[in-house]
Amino acid sequence: MAAVIGLMAGIIVGLFIPVQLPNEYAKYISVSFLAGLDSVIGAVRADIENKYDFLVFATGFVSNAVLAGLLTYMGDRLGVDLYLAALVTFGVRIFQSLAWIRRDLISRYRERQALLASGEFVAGP
Repeated sequence: MAAVIGLMAGIIVGLFIPVQLPNEYAKYISVSFLAGLDSVIGAVRADIENKYDFLVFATGFVSNAVLAGLLTYMGDRLGVDLYLAALVTFGVRIFQSLAWIRRDLISRYRERQALLASGEFVAGP
């Protein structure tokens, strides 16, 4: 949950502090952003699974973003669009994690509905 709060805070700060970056950095920023988003969604999934570890999240966030940026830079130097590999990889991971989270939430919802229907569920304070 802390990851989602941090993401929301970052978006709000980004909206109110306008920063102009040169268009040459668009590939680097987009790939690094996608890598960071993958880490945040992975942290949400880990939290749902009760496996969240801040150190794993923080190191994964930084290393994914840096690696994606370096991969994009190396691709630019070699004249190859290596950033596309990072975009596809992180995109697939994001969609897989979101699908898992969605299925888990639906499963929890159905379990709760079944308990309500059977009369075994008592809502807490």
